Amino acid sequence: MPSESIDRRNPPGSRRRIPRYMAAKRTIIGRLLAKQWKPGERIPAEPVLAHEIGISVGTLRRAVSELVDEGVLLRLQGSGTYVGSFGAGRYWNRFQPFQTLDGRPLHLKERVPVRFEELPAQGELAESLQLPPGERVLHITRRITNPDCSLGLDELFLPARYFPGLTLEFFKANLDPHESLYAFYERAFGVVITETANYVSCEVCGRDTLEAIGNPIAEGTPLCCCRRISKTYGHVPVEMRRMKVNFLKVQLSFDL
Repeated sequence: MPSESIDRRNPPGSRRRIPRYMAAKRTIIGRLLAKQWKPGERIPAEPVLAHEIGISVGTLRRAVSELVDEGVLLRLQGSGTYVGSFGAGRYWNRFQPFQTLDGRPLHLKERVPVRFEELPAQGELAESLQLPPGERVLHITRRITNPDCSLGLDELFLPARYFPGLTLEFFKANLDPHESLYAFYERAFGVVITETANYVSCEVCGRDTLEAIGNPIAEGTPLCCCRRISKTYGHVPVEMRRMKVNFLKVQLSFDL
C-alpha cells in the first residue's frame, strides 16, 4: 500500500476535482518546499515515486514533464531527473533580461552594496511580495558596473522570513563575486528561484539616481527600469528587485 496519498486540495464531496497529474505536481512541490530533496539532488525513479504517491507511472510522468518544462526539475538522459539548481552554473543567466547592444549576455563586473536596511511591508511592496502589512523586509541597494556600459542601480527587497541571519556583513562576506544572486540564495538559504515576472518602464536619470549610482552618466540619460518579482516553489514570491541601467547601452531580451 502506498505510504503517501495525493493532496487534492478539495474538500470531501467537492464537485470540482483537479486532474490527478496536477495533484501529483502539488505533492512533488510540497516535498520540495519541505526540503525533502535538495537542489541538484536526483529524485526517485518514476516507478518508485509513482508507487509512493499512489498513481500510475503515466500520470507521474506527465506531472514530472510539466515540472521539467517549468524549470523546477531537470532531466538528464541516461541519468535521471534532478531538482533544478543554480549552483552548478547551468542557470547563471537564465532570468537576465539585459544584453549588450551586440547581443552578448550582460555580465556584471562589480556589484557593490551601498545600503542595507529593514523596512515594514507596505503598499506595492506588501502586494508584490504577498506579505501582511508591517512584516519585515530587507532592503539592499547595490551599485553595479559593466565593462561595456557604466551603469547602474540594483535594489533588492527580501522577506526576512526566508533569509534568516542576512546582514550587510554576511552579504559582503558570503556572496561570491562570480556567482549570481540566485545561486547565493540557494546556497546560503535554500531558497530556489523557479520563475520571475518582469515589468519594464523608462525614465530619465535624475540627480538622486546620479548620486546613488556614482558613475559618469549624464543627467537626463534614458534609463531602462525593470521591476522583477522572483518566485520559489508553489509560485511564492521571495524577492522584488528594481534595476536601472543606461538604455543607450543595453537591449532587452525576451523569450515569449
